Amino acid sequence: MIYPEAHIWPFYTGIRPFPDTSFRYPVQQKLPVFCLTNTYQRRGKSHIPQIVTYLDGPFYPDAELPAKLQKTQLRDQVYEAMGKRAQNSNMEMIRYIKKDTDRRNHSYEKYSFCGNSKVFDGVLTCMLSVLKRTHATDPFCFYIFTMDMTRIRPEYTPISEDMTNFLERVAKKFHPQNRVISVDVTVLYERYFGGCPNESAYCSPYTLLRLLADLVPGMPDKLLYLDADILFQRDIRLLYDKDVSHVEYAAARDHYGKYLISPDYINAGVLLLNMKKYQKNRSVYESTKAGFQTKKLIFADQSAIIRSTRAKMLLPQKFNDQKFLHKHTVVRHFSRRLFYLPYPHTDNIKQWEVERVHTVFHYHAFDDILKEYLYLKHIYEKRKHI
Repeated sequence: MIYPEAHIWPFYTGIRPFPDTSFRYPVQQKLPVFCLTNTYQRRGKSHIPQIVTYLDGPFYPDAELPAKLQKTQLRDQVYEAMGKRAQNSNMEMIRYIKKDTDRRNHSYEKYSFCGNSKVFDGVLTCMLSVLKRTHATDPFCFYIFTMDMTRIRPEYTPISEDMTNFLERVAKKFHPQNRVISVDVTVLYERYFGGCPNESAYCSPYTLLRLLADLVPGMPDKLLYLDADILFQRDIRLLYDKDVSHVEYAAARDHYGKYLISPDYINAGVLLLNMKKYQKNRSVYESTKAGFQTKKLIFADQSAIIRSTRAKMLLPQKFNDQKFLHKHTVVRHFSRRLFYLPYPHTDNIKQWEVERVHTVFHYHAFDDILKEYLYLKHIYEKRKHI
């Protein structure tokens, strides 16, 4: 009998997240796993609950997966089964409340992505890097701004509810209150940017969605926007906790733009937004609408932000490193970059292209993240075809 949560909380009605460490034994021995879940249910007028224990299983390791992923797979199956059983509890004798020792306690730290159905791999890998590299006790909320642009291209479909639900299930394994929320901004986009020349610019129209963040109801006062082709090597709070109360946003310089365009030209793949000041000084869409309707810009989103904001904070390159990975790098942005060998050329290697990350970049700092991504993608594809 193994207690994977490591500590017993008497009369606790939930299932706390637990690591896959204990599951190495059934993987090594090629044996099935059974799990017991205690629930606390009312019995008449008694103030003492009836303890109802459920036995689930057997759960077998998937022999087609590497041993490390077999452990994760078993953990996920057991955690999901126990979570479903725990919902049968209908009486709470003891309520466990985390002691308030931190100013962020009991508040969501909020991040946003933009994209269509093809953004799934990027959001999954980036989200995993945030969750695995950040030692947080507070829940995270991930927003995905999406839209239906099939009028431009058939493949420009919004991220699906099935994808969003899967991403949220993954997030909840790290904290039961983590959220993943897709926000359809098709109407907003058509109102402010529909038919403009920049729909067919260098990047897809989905890059423009970050410009609408201050128009989306319910957004927090502080929001960290992230491109999907990003991995965190270190704790996200090193970035999120930056004080932006005196500026509209904080961003790092664009690696090539700072040489070719302007010394302070920013890369909009990582934006720490002060939403109150962002809205108060002006809204990006208002200041740039006329230009967007008449002039095609190469990097429309970045140029719009630079032209229409007044106060920004330039972050060190380690918060958006678009070319290298150093020990101090917090954010590695897998954007298109220039290679000199075997001849000068550009390539756009993304983090979910795991083999190329190994063979071209020779990166292994993200192996734990990418292994879990491959396992989860396998599970998602398997469920999708059932």
